[in-house]
Amino acid sequence: MYWQLFILFAGATIIMLGVLIGLKFKKWLVS
Repeated sequence: MYWQLFILFAGATIIMLGVLIGLKFKKWLVS
């Protein structure tokens, strides 16, 4: 049970980081 929660949390964190990095990269490309 705990490992499922951990995997879910890790996945969400990775997605959030990916989105943030993507947005920063997009801004850098535009400017």
